[in-house]
Amino acid sequence: MNQNSATEQITDAGRKTEHSSFAGVDAEAGDRGSYTDEQWPLVRRMIHATADLEFNGLTEFHPDAMHAGPKVIVSGAAIVADVEMICVQPFPPGSWPASKLH
Repeated sequence: MNQNSATEQITDAGRKTEHSSFAGVDAEAGDRGSYTDEQWPLVRRMIHATADLEFNGLTEFHPDAMHAGPKVIVSGAAIVADVEMICVQPFPPGSWPASKLH
């Protein structure tokens, strides 16, 4: 199982459930296309959060997205999302103010 330390669940039970769920997404998604090893965890989480496998192949990244994205989030940029799951805890506790989720 791949571990994603940026969003890894805190409890053993949570990690087990998440890893199992992500393994299912990996199996269902099949070919990752042109996504890099750095991009795939983000696409996989989008699929997991929405239950929409079409994100695999439809998602496009700006060449600097994987480098710039975390920097702007840590600096306090707001995240606007229509997926309630992101409001639970998208980042390790204390690493980002939940008040920035919209």
